[in-house]
Amino acid sequence: MSFGNVIRKLRREAEMTQEELAELLAISPQAVSRWETEAAMPDISLLPRLANIFNVSADELLEINVAKNEEKIEEFLKNAKRALHHGDFQKSAEILGEAHSMFPRSYKIMYELANSLLCVYSRQGKKEYDDVIALCKNLLNNCTDNTLRYEAMETLGLAYHYAGKDEEMIKLSEQMTPFAYSKERFMMWRWGFDSETLAKRQGYLSDLLHELLYTLLLIPNSKKYSREETIQIWKQIIDITEIMFPDGDYQVFAQIAATTCDCIARKYLQNGEKEECLYWFERACDYILYLDTYDTNPINTAPAPHTSLALNGAKGSRWIKENGRTMSEEYLKAWHEGKEMEKIREEARFKSIIERLKEHAVKT
Repeated sequence: MSFGNVIRKLRREAEMTQEELAELLAISPQAVSRWETEAAMPDISLLPRLANIFNVSADELLEINVAKNEEKIEEFLKNAKRALHHGDFQKSAEILGEAHSMFPRSYKIMYELANSLLCVYSRQGKKEYDDVIALCKNLLNNCTDNTLRYEAMETLGLAYHYAGKDEEMIKLSEQMTPFAYSKERFMMWRWGFDSETLAKRQGYLSDLLHELLYTLLLIPNSKKYSREETIQIWKQIIDITEIMFPDGDYQVFAQIAATTCDCIARKYLQNGEKEECLYWFERACDYILYLDTYDTNPINTAPAPHTSLALNGAKGSRWIKENGRTMSEEYLKAWHEGKEMEKIREEARFKSIIERLKEHAVKT
């Protein structure tokens, strides 16, 4: 309902004429008439007086139901998140685009829309990210929520990178908080030892482990390391993963483990070392099948908490499917069709790996 219709409705419910309302506000009856016909809006200073006259809040007067709007916003976000976890980035962006048109000042929606559009464009190989950049800048210029601002800065940095604007990306990165001064690092020694602070430390440990493993994966890309040293560093990733999750409770950490095993196997394949190559492809296959089966909770509920010792009871996590495909489908395509696999394609162990992936991909 428009503002004019709200005023007319409230005035009539109060059995008041336009002249009587005008007298109470010390304005002309014509001014009230112009409000009700949408020809004009009252001065903002009159809103509190109007609210008092009709015994309503300013939000009700402007037909803003904050609680109800928040419910609608959360529903949009939940639906978008569900689409995102199924790998349907386009649908997520469409849901959030509709939400943004309804709630253009919601910074939560603004950020999630920018992030979803980034996922869509990057997978399409686009170089134009103007709308993503505009959304992030709008948020950074107006939002006071620090967490949303940090998230928006990361999305903005990625948009600059994908758009080929690395100078802008580097300039932006200089505004980000250095790792050494993060909140978690500062509070690690200052938190207490109750259940709430345990959860915070476990969350910090999970983030640190994630960064450690991916950093180890990237370090050997430097020309400084030999083939043997590269393999040795990558094997350390698997060693650390198994030390942290001796009960096999890897959750999303199985994704980097699978990637690492695949990298190791390919290094051995390049050198014609079939036995080592097949062993690491088998290890990769184990992690892949785990990823596709560990999370049995419905998508609209939280994944099961961790059970491994250091992270016991910590919030669980789930990986995002790429275009709705399982990890088995992704690797099946890469391994079954890859030309470099010709050297081992007829090996019985490799055929067994492919069959395991096929069986699970079909079931899924």
